[in-house]
Amino acid sequence: MTFQEAIPKFLNYIRVVRAEGTYHYYLSHSNTILRFLKDYEVEHMTTDTCLAFVDYQRSRNPKLKNNTINKYMITIKGIYKFVTNRSLYFPKLKESVPVTSIVPEHTYHAILKHLESKLHLKTNLRNYVFIRLLRDTGARLNEMLHIELSNVNLHDNAIYLEVTKNHEARYVLFTRETAKYLNDYIRQCEIKGRLFIDFTTGMPMSKSAVQNMLYKLRTHLGIKEKITPHKWRHTFATQYMRSSGNTEMLRLFLGHKSHKTVQRYIHYNRQDIFKAYRAYEKDLKNTSNFNTNVV
Repeated sequence: MTFQEAIPKFLNYIRVVRAEGTYHYYLSHSNTILRFLKDYEVEHMTTDTCLAFVDYQRSRNPKLKNNTINKYMITIKGIYKFVTNRSLYFPKLKESVPVTSIVPEHTYHAILKHLESKLHLKTNLRNYVFIRLLRDTGARLNEMLHIELSNVNLHDNAIYLEVTKNHEARYVLFTRETAKYLNDYIRQCEIKGRLFIDFTTGMPMSKSAVQNMLYKLRTHLGIKEKITPHKWRHTFATQYMRSSGNTEMLRLFLGHKSHKTVQRYIHYNRQDIFKAYRAYEKDLKNTSNFNTNVV
């Protein structure tokens, strides 16, 4: 079976048995793979073929990062496994660690202030609640868009996420202040099923609608930095760690299995480092005084 024949079948399989995000992940890399391996038999793939594919990609784009090449190889390995039920060996290339900054506090408050001026409008109230929940919960965009009214617990200020990236449901929490606006939104907009609705179509809010909403906010307010949903997730993680320092709880909130993955979401600045050391210095001094008194 050639790659041209295998890829549609593979994508259909992923679409049915895996998460929507996983399907789009593989789909986004399929055309690049087809460009080089279109008529190549999947069963005949070897390490040498993989090396030729990587060389070809680098010749087309000398600035291509290993992060991107690894994504292509994950897709190729997935197709190979699907067709042959065997694993294809190719080492993971060393990746540069992407730096994702957080949304500054002044930007967050500027967005809230802008939306607060017209909370009587359904769309503004919905967007206001959406932004607050992004920052409060650290939930992924797809998880946010699949929240049902029945998942919301206003008594405990919690949301039960049933649709998640790793297919493991979890709880996320939100602040008391957000709870007030969330309750207003549910009541005033008469929400019955899916929590976030496109009031123009009456259908659940889409990813493109969220991206468009954030783009308009950024343009209208002259915000220079990006305010993507994933950046809000990083913002939640960093602020939670500054306040709590409990990586295990953060792992549970973010829905990750590995502490190593959680570390990528934490962004400490110079002030954080200095503050942490001064706290250590204070504890060290107290310990020293205690030992002296004992002697």
